[in-house]
Amino acid sequence: MDPFNALSCAAAVLQFVDFSFKIIGSAYEIYTSQSGASEETVRTREITERLQQLSQHIEDSTTLQGRPYKVKTNKAIIELAQHARSLADELQKTLASLSLDQSKRFQSWQIFRNALRSCLKADLINALQSRLDGLRSELMLHLIVIVRDNQSALHESIDKIEETCQSMRVDHLEHMTRLNDRLSKNISSHGDELKRLLAAIQHSVSPEELRKSLEARIRKQGNEEQQLEDAMRSSTLPDEVLNRIKLSAVQKPATAVAEIRIAEYSLIIQNLACLSVSALKTARLIRILQSLRFTEMPYRYERIHETYANTYSWIFDTGESELAVWLAKSNGLFWLKGKAGSGKSTLFKYLTDNPRTKSILRQWAAGKQLHTASFFFWNHGSMMQKSQKGLLQSLLFQVLGACPDLAEYACPQRWNEENRSELDAPSWGFSELVESLKRALTHSANNSRFCFFIDGLDEYDGYDHVELINLIRDLQDSPSVKFCVSSRPWNIFVSNYGGAPTLSLEEKTKRDMEEYICGMLTTDSRFEQLKAREDRADELATEISIRANGVFLWVFLVVRELLRGLNEDDDFSTLKMRLEAIPSDLEEYFKHMLSQLDKFYRVKSAKALLAAAAAWNAPTAEVVYGIEYGTSELHKLAIAQAKHKQRRDDLREIGRTRLNSWCRDLLQFSEYNNYDRVDFLHRTVKDFLCTKDIWSYLEKQAGSTFNPRLLLCRAFLSEAKYDVYASMKPYGGVRHWFEFQEAACQAMYYAVECEMHDDFTPFEELEELDGFGRKIPPGHWTEGIWTNGIWMHTYDFLAAAVACGLQIYVRKVLQEKPKRIFRERSTPPLIHYARANGLGGFPEIPDKEATMVELLRSQAVEYDRRYKKMHWFKWRLWGSRKVLSAQNEVQRKWERDKQDGYLRLHFQHNRENPQI
Repeated sequence: MDPFNALSCAAAVLQFVDFSFKIIGSAYEIYTSQSGASEETVRTREITERLQQLSQHIEDSTTLQGRPYKVKTNKAIIELAQHARSLADELQKTLASLSLDQSKRFQSWQIFRNALRSCLKADLINALQSRLDGLRSELMLHLIVIVRDNQSALHESIDKIEETCQSMRVDHLEHMTRLNDRLSKNISSHGDELKRLLAAIQHSVSPEELRKSLEARIRKQGNEEQQLEDAMRSSTLPDEVLNRIKLSAVQKPATAVAEIRIAEYSLIIQNLACLSVSALKTARLIRILQSLRFTEMPYRYERIHETYANTYSWIFDTGESELAVWLAKSNGLFWLKGKAGSGKSTLFKYLTDNPRTKSILRQWAAGKQLHTASFFFWNHGSMMQKSQKGLLQSLLFQVLGACPDLAEYACPQRWNEENRSELDAPSWGFSELVESLKRALTHSANNSRFCFFIDGLDEYDGYDHVELINLIRDLQDSPSVKFCVSSRPWNIFVSNYGGAPTLSLEEKTKRDMEEYICGMLTTDSRFEQLKAREDRADELATEISIRANGVFLWVFLVVRELLRGLNEDDDFSTLKMRLEAIPSDLEEYFKHMLSQLDKFYRVKSAKALLAAAAAWNAPTAEVVYGIEYGTSELHKLAIAQAKHKQRRDDLREIGRTRLNSWCRDLLQFSEYNNYDRVDFLHRTVKDFLCTKDIWSYLEKQAGSTFNPRLLLCRAFLSEAKYDVYASMKPYGGVRHWFEFQEAACQAMYYAVECEMHDDFTPFEELEELDGFGRKIPPGHWTEGIWTNGIWMHTYDFLAAAVACGLQIYVRKVLQEKPKRIFRERSTPPLIHYARANGLGGFPEIPDKEATMVELLRSQAVEYDRRYKKMHWFKWRLWGSRKVLSAQNEVQRKWERDKQDGYLRLHFQHNRENPQI
């Protein structure tokens, strides 16, 4: 049994004991009352009904989803629970006979009759009390054994939850630390006594032997009366319990002390059980949060620069900022608009970090609990960083993290599902995320308020920005939430948010830019020396501010360029010429930066820029190593990095230096999850590089033989090799297995890109990837990688290639080895994988299913023609084409069901042919 469930069982049994004595006390009141004590009888009947339910709960708690904790312990507790339930039934009947029927006449006669019946039932009540005493002792034996077996496991479970919280950066679960402290305190405060008690249990086979063992120890210590007084004085048990124990053993003080000891440990068990309930709920919450969290969730936020000094502080001034007024008073949506590079993301990070934001929002919350959540779209990041699903998962993660009690209402099915640690929680669907977030907001509407900050709506990578706008509008229906969003002033946002409270950022940041320019220049000693020589030095700062036109990114780059000039001992005139040579338009400035790159590195610069621009998210640093040393050397570098950490650190520094030499400020090294990535200074750089003229210019510089997608494929293949070697002993066990999965998927995706854009497949690289994957046991490596993307196991690399849409690769394999189109009978036919999406987290491949089905059909027809056979697979493929042409989902489902019927029919009546 799970330690949480075992102690939950303990809690239920102890509640039973507590209820039992309440029942006996109430029954005794009825017995001594001449009127029949009707109010107490009603109360006692309610307690008895709860006892019956609790007894059933005890039986259920002893087994967790059919997996017994301990057979002997389970059997004993179940028998005790059944005994308790039969005892409760008997008490119900007895109490019913002692109640007055108010509908009948002759109430005095009923009172007399009940009093007489009470006298006659005195022996029965006494017998019930005696039976409960015996039951209590036996229950205590089993419960203390449960505590003995589970206290360390409970510690481990709570420690594991705390580690998970830290890894997920869930700050709200600080109560887990307090919970663990309380648990340790309860166990350690009575450590010696508990050890002695458990030692006695280990040598006892019955409650009576346990009691005798404790009594013998007490008598051996001598002065039993004094021990009893000390025990009663120091005990935390209620006075009525102590008095009952003392009265029951007037002539046996050792027995009374033993009873007190056992009763005290029942309180410890109760405390542990309460803790276990809290920890069990937290474990369920953690499982839900883990399923919501994705690795890249904090990446964009962490990459955004902090504000400089006191810049943006005006945002909280109600006389200067419309946003401050909206935060304090308004509902609905606020739109922060700004040009590319105007500093929208920096401002949003400032808002989410600054405590003054919440201080102002509390005026709007009007005494209700206030919570904020944020999401930063990033077009150059992973699919989860620029999709609606990523937005919803991040918001729901933060909402449930701030309000853990909402989890069971927001996603009841996941809350109640079996918590099996060996299985990952199922992935979230879009509709489930929307409904869960709505339920959370609706359920908390009476006592909570939420403000969501969503940055970069223009960086959303969906089919249409209207989808995102409608989603936000749909979530706005809840009265407990409002949204602050930012974007460039595109027409789609102007038409939808033009009537909402708005702030145009470039109109407000002139003073911030001046402060940044003066601060960066005046704190440089070389500029101060220049000012001492030239009175006009401050004109540089003034001119930068005037020409900035609200684009903070331009200011940042220009200041950096002037600081470089100061590093070269430029005088005022030279610095002035540098500044005048820089275009005011950001795109023109990027062209200027390109033209200023070192001509000696121009080829490598072009390759690095093309590879970064061709990547769908930040590529691996292996791209830099491939350009510097050649892709043929990447294999050796992967081995060297896996074997020697220092070699990996050295390569990182070399790569950082080389990239700075080649591309200056356009590209930079960033660290993601302990892996180095090549990233743009700003999204506008990628937009600039992807324009037709600049792309053509870079292709010409890089040379006609250079293929950026092939370089990316080889770079991620190298990273996958590193992960394979790093997973092998003695290089670190299997800690790099998940990183290998990610790198392998990236390599597969860029292989698809090569096929789509360049009409060739990196066949050798894919075969090499499969070969290295096989070095990681157990089973075929694609089973672990594509399970989430495909609704079935792939079993081999060919099936995975079909699922990923690698058409040229699949055609080449089947042309060289035609019989590979046939499959083992225990594995699904290849046609099944054409329907699957093996790269579910990557950009969608157009018409992937239809073209792959046609490819397999043509290969099957060619096999029939070559070997003069007519295989049933031809008809199977014909049916698949009908599915693709179905006009609606109902027809499509019917066609697929019919095909599955044909497939089953083939398996039943045609055993000679293997399946395909």
